[in-house]
Amino acid sequence: MVYLEPGIVGLSPLTECWLRRLPSTLQRHISVFQHLFNTFLEASILFVRSSVHEALTSVDSNLVCSLLHLLDCFIAPFVPIQGERPLTKERLDRLRELLEPWFLFSLVWSVGATADGPSRAVFSRWLHNKIADSKVVFPRFLFDSCITLNNFIKLMTSLFPFSSSLSMTLQMTNVAVPCNPRFVAFVILRVFIKTNS
Repeated sequence: MVYLEPGIVGLSPLTECWLRRLPSTLQRHISVFQHLFNTFLEASILFVRSSVHEALTSVDSNLVCSLLHLLDCFIAPFVPIQGERPLTKERLDRLRELLEPWFLFSLVWSVGATADGPSRAVFSRWLHNKIADSKVVFPRFLFDSCITLNNFIKLMTSLFPFSSSLSMTLQMTNVAVPCNPRFVAFVILRVFIKTNS
């Protein structure tokens, strides 16, 4: 066994191995994923290294693995399971239009998620410039959004409405005020839980 530093190996072995193990339902979309990896992944990591202040220092290979794990959660419902009904043609046809939003959401919450508050705005602006020709409509600030099917929606309105009408007898220590970090954690955990990851 020979040990090599992760920086020497690069990131492409991670994405190539992931592409090789895609289920049969996604095999025809390998070129789409490859294009997304080539266009966004290394460029976003280089941007994070050069222009973003990270709240916690990260390692490139771990950022890629986090991205791939989030993508696994999104594609899990499209993995054929033996003994169950095959996926419908309509559902498989819809798959292509979901790949870019899934990828970009995963990119934001893996590579971009290490940025501190002010740097998230910098990363969001950079990514918006990079995706200017996309057919998907993206919110102005990507960290304030979650994804439903192929649409990005604001986090604060996406999950459940918040009412500020409180009973005067309620102790303030018993009130959980929704804020973006709580919503983000909820959305990401919901993605993992739905796929048993």
